[in-house]
Amino acid sequence: MLIDTVVIWNLDPVAFSAGNFIAVRWYGLLFAIGVVSAYLIMQWFAKHEKVDIDFDKLLIILIISVIVGARLFHVLYEPSQFRNDLWKVFKFWQGGLASHGGVIGLVVGTLIFVKSTADSRVTFGWVMDRLSVAGTLTGAFIRLGNFSNSEVVGKVTDVSWAVVFNRYQDNLPRHPVQLYESLSYALIALLLLVLYKRTNIKKHSGLMFSILLVVLFSMRFILENYKQPIAEYADRMVMTLGQLSSIPFVFLGLVAMIVILAKAKTAGQQNNSG
Repeated sequence: MLIDTVVIWNLDPVAFSAGNFIAVRWYGLLFAIGVVSAYLIMQWFAKHEKVDIDFDKLLIILIISVIVGARLFHVLYEPSQFRNDLWKVFKFWQGGLASHGGVIGLVVGTLIFVKSTADSRVTFGWVMDRLSVAGTLTGAFIRLGNFSNSEVVGKVTDVSWAVVFNRYQDNLPRHPVQLYESLSYALIALLLLVLYKRTNIKKHSGLMFSILLVVLFSMRFILENYKQPIAEYADRMVMTLGQLSSIPFVFLGLVAMIVILAKAKTAGQQNNSG
């Protein structure tokens, strides 16, 4: 039974169209806004630090690698969506990108880019640290795109801010978990930016990215408790796929933080003794 204060969500996924051949979806539009925002943020970092970097090349490589990684993970999460229509795998603009795969794609794309750059200061750690801010903000826009598509919905709830997604398979009030994640991503990006501006974190290559892995995927692990599980796996697993996929990222982030801080401490002791 529906509670009286729920929000009824029935947004048309198509933002606007022109004829029968051109249709711009909200998801694609929000994805594009996120990419442009990331591009501008990375430009600001480079200008602020006077670093020479080919942003157009970086952007092209990362868009391809992130989309491929994120889409492949989504297909692994919900293979039943694509069994009868393999071409649907390539229609990523309609929604369906997994953040875990997106991070892997980001790492692979950055490695490819760094090997081809001329500025010695543009290391893997330098790029990933700055992308921790830019990429996380992009993720916030993508989650808004999921909300516009009425996908990646939350579990049934009776909270006063529950949302009924008319385009979903039922009319039950659910947690707007997409908005929870979007807000979380935006706050994490803000936190990293504050650390960048007000601490010496930028001197420790890879530390911002390590913090991102720990904080973001710990948050993902928690929010998975409010997300509707994937039906074809839910009955066979103690934890959700999202939770299981988050654990290695948190572990790698913690290990990287320990190594980076240990090296910084050792270097500091050597400078003091010298």
